[in-house]
Amino acid sequence: MNKLAVIAILVIAVFLAGCAANEIGVAGESKESSSEKTTTSTATNTKTATTTKTATKESAPVEEEPEPEHISVTESKTGESVTFKKLGDPWRDKEATEKCDMNFPFECSRYSANSGIVYLTIKNQDYSSKADEVTLTLDGETCDPANTFIETGHNKAFECFVDPDVSGVSGSLEIKYYVPTTKSHRIATGSIAVRME
Repeated sequence: MNKLAVIAILVIAVFLAGCAANEIGVAGESKESSSEKTTTSTATNTKTATTTKTATKESAPVEEEPEPEHISVTESKTGESVTFKKLGDPWRDKEATEKCDMNFPFECSRYSANSGIVYLTIKNQDYSSKADEVTLTLDGETCDPANTFIETGHNKAFECFVDPDVSGVSGSLEIKYYVPTTKSHRIATGSIAVRME
């Protein structure tokens, strides 16, 4: 029995000694790799700082290239290249002398003139009824679309055609329309003054 106890104690002692030696080896390697990592990290940080300083000195302000006025598109069937000219935005800030006024229930939401076309966006402010059979005229000339409708609170875009050689457009506006709720035909008037682009 004593021999068995002594053998068990020896086996346990050898096992514990092996585990302790293994732990000491792992701890030593961990310390070495930790110091290597610190050295590498310090070197990397120094390089990064140097690179950042250099880049800051050498970098110049980036200028945005203007958007091209023409676009080339290749047709998939023929392989031919077709060039299109980009159209500009017809809307811009208006000058103090430019205005567009319409009597209730209509309002000029937006307006501009470009290359002989007056672009008008008319809003129906009457929330009790839509406007049917709407025809807008500028100085007696019918604008497109004619005989249309405008829902309550909605906008409708119109195009009125004028002389493209004039520097500005000023004239009287008139809208003839039908109100379904009262079953009556009505007329709203207004005026416009806008510079031709």
